[in-house]
Formats: sequence, C-alpha cells, structure tokens
Amino acid sequence: MSSVFYDQAQIAHWLDSRTVARARDYVHAVSKLRWQDNVLSGEVQGTARRPYTVDVQFYDTADGLWAESECSCPVGYDCKHAAALLIAGLERMPKPQPGL
Repeated sequence: MSSVFYDQAQIAHWLDSRTVARARDYVHAVSKLRWQDNVLSGEVQGTARRPYTVDVQFYDTADGLWAESECSCPVGYDCKHAAALLIAGLERMPKPQPGL
C-alpha cells in the first residue's frame, strides 16, 4: 500500500484543468489500479482497442509532493488517462492515520 496522500487540488496543479475535466469521463474506465512504492499504475480504456498503460511516479520536492506520469497513448504523459488514474486513485486511497 502507498504512503502517498494527495487531493483533487494537487491533481489540478500537476495537470491543467482542461485535462482534468476531460479525464472525468474516463474514471470508470480505469482498471488494474495498484500501488508499488511511490508509483500508482493502472490501465485506462481509451479509444484504442487495447487499454493504455499508465504510471504516475510521486516525488517529494522542496515545493511539496509532485507527480509525473507516463502513458502508452499518443500524448505520452500528463494526459487525460493519467488524470483519470489519479482521480480513481483518490477514490481508493486509504485515509491518513492520525499521528503517523
């Protein structure tokens, strides 16, 4: 399980608002969502026959948490599929434990 916690505002900061808005139609198409260390991975069914493979890597920076994405779609990174994965990850994220 991940120790990465993020929120909707951070998704909007990492990706532009247009991309996040377009991603809402793809959240239901996310499958195989999994955390490994600080990487959120999954598949998102887009317009292609096969689902796109998406990975989002989280980093701690001087300015706080940052995320970079890679996708097998033609855009390749910071796309609506990555945003959909992040939104789906939010819905399945464990709640932070007080005092940890």
